[in-house]
Amino acid sequence: MRYDGNLLTDGFSVITRGINSGLAPVSLGRDQLAFATNTTFRNGYATHRPGWYKRVLVFNDDEDVDLRDHFEDNIFQGASAFERRNQLVAMIGGRLFRITIDNWDVMDVSTADLNPSNRYRAWFAEAEDFLICQDGQSAPWLYDGATAVRSDTFGASGARQVPAGQAMVYSGGRLVTTLADPTQFVVGDIVGGDSGSAAYNYRDAVLYFTENDIVSGGGAFSTPINAGPINALRPVAQVDTSTGQGPTQVFTTNGIFSLNAPTNRALWGATDFPLGTVSMVQAGALSDRATVNVNGDIWFRALDGIRSFIVARRDFSSWVNAPMSREMARVIDRDDRNLLGYSSGALFDNRLLMTVAPYRNWGHGIVHRGLAVMDFAPLSFMTTRVNPVWEGAWCGVQILQILTGTFNGIERCFIFALSDEDKIELWEVTRDKIADNIDGENVPIEWTLETGAFTFPRQPTGYIGPGSELQSLDGGELLVDSFTNGTTEFVMQYRPDQDPCWQDWHSWSVCATSELCGVEGSQACVTPLNYRPQYRKPFRLPVPGYGCDEAVNKTLNVGREFQVRFDITGTARIKLFEAHAHDLQEDINDLCAPNETCKSVSCCDPDPLSYVIALPE
Repeated sequence: MRYDGNLLTDGFSVITRGINSGLAPVSLGRDQLAFATNTTFRNGYATHRPGWYKRVLVFNDDEDVDLRDHFEDNIFQGASAFERRNQLVAMIGGRLFRITIDNWDVMDVSTADLNPSNRYRAWFAEAEDFLICQDGQSAPWLYDGATAVRSDTFGASGARQVPAGQAMVYSGGRLVTTLADPTQFVVGDIVGGDSGSAAYNYRDAVLYFTENDIVSGGGAFSTPINAGPINALRPVAQVDTSTGQGPTQVFTTNGIFSLNAPTNRALWGATDFPLGTVSMVQAGALSDRATVNVNGDIWFRALDGIRSFIVARRDFSSWVNAPMSREMARVIDRDDRNLLGYSSGALFDNRLLMTVAPYRNWGHGIVHRGLAVMDFAPLSFMTTRVNPVWEGAWCGVQILQILTGTFNGIERCFIFALSDEDKIELWEVTRDKIADNIDGENVPIEWTLETGAFTFPRQPTGYIGPGSELQSLDGGELLVDSFTNGTTEFVMQYRPDQDPCWQDWHSWSVCATSELCGVEGSQACVTPLNYRPQYRKPFRLPVPGYGCDEAVNKTLNVGREFQVRFDITGTARIKLFEAHAHDLQEDINDLCAPNETCKSVSCCDPDPLSYVIALPE
């Protein structure tokens, strides 16, 4: 077929601009896809995302049934990395749990007076030796990695400690926290100050709030009443300060403000009001969990999508001040705005991972069906730096919260999730595993991609533009490599023109036996067989079936543009796809538009977040 003089070809190879579901498929270039699920394009070619591993938690040598039941069966309120102590800490059902990363041991570290079990939200901040844990109502828990105590919010022992509140951040040597009224905030004492104790080398001064009262006027600080509640507090990186931290940004629902809290105690007393300039108006962050520092920028979830703080600052006075997530419209536009305050995000392996598709589970809290994924790797090249790209949606588990932390010098990413049995569990996102893993058994990843609309460009006489010429889809060619780890299954579909339904094209499978060289953490080759990833000669795709589209009165493989959908289960890498077509003569009969009776077209849109990691039955 390649030597057919009348053959038209269109397709893709290297994907350098990720996905874009916010534009018509016919307008996309051949280096961009319409959408993808569980797919990455980091090295140019499309392949599956890295695997996710379920971590088996140990509850007091698995003998404490009550501990396990409370962890798994109650409302998930929030979690945080406690990097200094190599732990994850979660508030579930009013109790505080710590998970030790080294052995996955779980322990209840709550005080005897528990928090309310029915609150849906908790907030955390790591400050020096402590993790401060809030639920917006109770006196905070001050956890040091071994035991938790209640904050002395009224100063019964002589000095007031962390007040009850919500969003917090440790920035510039001070703890900043909102109050139970989230339109107000207070600033804690400087680390190493007189309010600390010798036992902690005065680092515990960050738990006290004595200096806030010496500011001119004293008391709590407020944001403008029309700005909405304070949902997040984050420092933005700055290269011209000794700490590397610039002013703390106060994120409200409708704007962002800059907080200038002096690091010098003497200067603090002369401060009239620390809330400085307005950094951004009209759109702010909705969740501290989904407000993520990315190098010198802050990315956050807003009502209208996912935004960049730096881009917003750059375009502050311009009409182009807009969200940076229109490419992800297929999933983001459907989000329940009432639940966006429970969103979470993380920067891991130079990717932004942000939860999407939230829904309410009355017994466990707010759950998310997937992640919106942006890859910052294109920014990492010295010679050719381009914009980051959206890689589509990743899914596999029902996400309660995603978070990252640096443990023993290694950045790791975890997901608290809800299982099919309605149990809270812990998963880890890897950088390079070729399959998902549950209970020690690998599960092939299901991944999909949808191309832009192929129009088989050519320049004949009278050619107007994409989609103006009638042609028949007459087959194709697919070049794939990197087969490994068993069977890889392919299911291909297509749709002509504006047809809402995908039509079956062809399906087949490939089986490859391989074994990666070396053991985890080593480059040494330890297997005498050393099976390697494989490739195959190009797969030839047949002419699609000649089914009839009754609504349009033509065969399904005839049209002016064609989209192609790949559903792949297993390991593979797509290097090249070509669709083949031939020009057709237009039917000059019955050109006048007639009256017609009502017709119907029935099919379901593919669910981009349908994949759930599960062992085969």
